[in-house]
Amino acid sequence: MDSVLSRAEEMIKKFKGLPSLPTILSEALRITADPSISYDKVINVISRDPNLSGRLLRIANSPYYGLKHRVTNLQLALVMLGIREFRCILIGSAVLDLIKFKNLQYQELYKKLWRESLFMASLCRELSQSLKLNYEGEDFLVGLLANIGASIFLNEFPQKYFDLINNSLNNHKKLLELEQKQFGFIQTDLATVFLKEWDIPPVLYDSIWRQYNIENLSIKDAIDPKLSALLRISRYTMIEIQEQTSYEDIIQNSFNILENPFENFKHIWAEIKESKQNILSQSKIDFDNLF
Repeated sequence: MDSVLSRAEEMIKKFKGLPSLPTILSEALRITADPSISYDKVINVISRDPNLSGRLLRIANSPYYGLKHRVTNLQLALVMLGIREFRCILIGSAVLDLIKFKNLQYQELYKKLWRESLFMASLCRELSQSLKLNYEGEDFLVGLLANIGASIFLNEFPQKYFDLINNSLNNHKKLLELEQKQFGFIQTDLATVFLKEWDIPPVLYDSIWRQYNIENLSIKDAIDPKLSALLRISRYTMIEIQEQTSYEDIIQNSFNILENPFENFKHIWAEIKESKQNILSQSKIDFDNLF
């Protein structure tokens, strides 16, 4: 696997359109890595960028994030969310905003990728809460960033990647095979390298790397097997809907990692799955206001 990641790393060095972290975001991520940091210090940094402050409040109040009470200022957001969860919003805001797709010709495909990401983020979070896993934003964030590799492919090779998706005939295995053949690695390898270079916490990019049921990428070997299992369940739940094919064995094995037998939780999983399907069919997502 190291050679695959090395190929992805070599390619990403050649990309001209992928930005580095803005200074304020970089500083905010650095200080929030310390969970004991004071709220005042965090607010002092973020308040220097009014656009960032406003975006963070919009994300915190968005229906996708699921807060029960509206927050109106950064102080309240920090109190309600806590440092770790607020840091997850910072990461999500940074990544999503800076690789926002600008090629109008492929805008609908880009939006489809992010509808899928929102589906996985929402399902991960609701499943996590139902299982009382006590994550502080990581569950939502791994889903939200799950398609980051595919989005980078689309940014850098729009026509080529558009053709690969069409040629895959809506089959995820075929798409991954075509990516491997075309680039020498797949979307999750690219995501791992990109997020690693941005100094995103390893537990996040490791889970994103393992979201597909691929040989030598067992979720048992993950930094956080339960977080990886959550994302894999969400990924294959979405694939079941899109391909109209059962992946119950993969989902069941992932539930075993969560120490909750699928047989005991299947009805709740099915209810969550049904409740989230409308995200995939939304004709419009207001990305400008959300991110």
